[in-house]
Amino acid sequence: MLNQVPDKTAERLPDIIRRAKEIRKNQNEAGCGGTVLPGEYILNHCPDFLQRVSGDVRTIMVGGTNGKTTTTSMIVHMLRARGFRVFSNREGANKTEGIATAFGLHCDSEGKLDYDFAVVECDELFLLPMATVLKPEVLVLTNLYKDQVERLISAEHTAKEIIRAISTLTDCTLCLNRDMNFYEDFSEAYHGTRRIPYRLASEHTVEIDGSFHEMTVDLPMKYNLENVVAAAAALYAVEQLFPESFDCFRDYKLPFGRFDRIALPNSEIRVVLAKNQIALERICAELSEPLSGCTLFMCYEYPPDFLWLEDLDPETCRNIGRAERICVLGDCAEDLDRIIRKNFTGHSSVEILSDEQAVHLLQTAKQPVLAIVGYCGMLRLNKLLAAEKYTKEFWEE
Repeated sequence: MLNQVPDKTAERLPDIIRRAKEIRKNQNEAGCGGTVLPGEYILNHCPDFLQRVSGDVRTIMVGGTNGKTTTTSMIVHMLRARGFRVFSNREGANKTEGIATAFGLHCDSEGKLDYDFAVVECDELFLLPMATVLKPEVLVLTNLYKDQVERLISAEHTAKEIIRAISTLTDCTLCLNRDMNFYEDFSEAYHGTRRIPYRLASEHTVEIDGSFHEMTVDLPMKYNLENVVAAAAALYAVEQLFPESFDCFRDYKLPFGRFDRIALPNSEIRVVLAKNQIALERICAELSEPLSGCTLFMCYEYPPDFLWLEDLDPETCRNIGRAERICVLGDCAEDLDRIIRKNFTGHSSVEILSDEQAVHLLQTAKQPVLAIVGYCGMLRLNKLLAAEKYTKEFWEE
């Protein structure tokens, strides 16, 4: 009989997890979310950590260029309303290290997960390795638009990467938005046992797997309702969708930056994440209140995240140009200023604000403020608002 080689990593796992949690605690005390560093530490010391621990829970993965964070939070909310113990990578760190952070921080000292479900938001280019490692029970795809061109290159390139992941799925149920681009390509690439198409049929009706369900959910913007349908499809896939499932949204709070309203001393600010052209065009088309009566904040921190602003359709440019006052902040404020002056009809005057000036404006604003932000800009604005106690830091929500 061959001697078994001792598993030294298993012996060290409690110390690895303890140290990862200390890293997270130190990050939080320093005023940041600590969403990647704990996972980096874990994987450096235990490369197969996710394989070791993920078998303890049923995993639902969420992918797509828009709506991943919101859909993930909705699935978590609905499952918890059914009494399940659920965790997720709720801060939105959706690549390998961020996902490892979520699993590591929810393990006990022995690397065990006392949860029923893990709901994992996953970056499009990481679907294949994460599906291979986590072996999800369900994969939900929300949509596919042109996004992050410096990394994803094109929607067609992203679609090919998603098809690579889908083609490997066998025991995983695939939930596909019936109205998404590349729906037919994804359907053909899937050779698993169960495919569930879904779509928003009307404001109060969802279609899942050919059946219609009534839905009354009070959330702003149509795209948030589409995310509700994606979440409902996931619950349907795990046999937890019931007629009363949508009632739980009465006490649901959107993740920061998904068109939530935050009270200011004399007004309010609405914060909306717009990370690609399609998203901002839809947002402007669906705004229930005219931009003409508001102050518009724009904050983007990395040029590839906002150069698409030059490609907006003329109507969106005119809508944005109707804002009474346009202010830009962040490290790329001067570049934003140039694009706005060039493209947004009606505004030759744009104010470039420091963080201190932005806070003063929020403290004294008498009219509504609409903040249109990229992901890094959203984190910057969240930090400013949290420092004034207008909201919590995003990782504390």
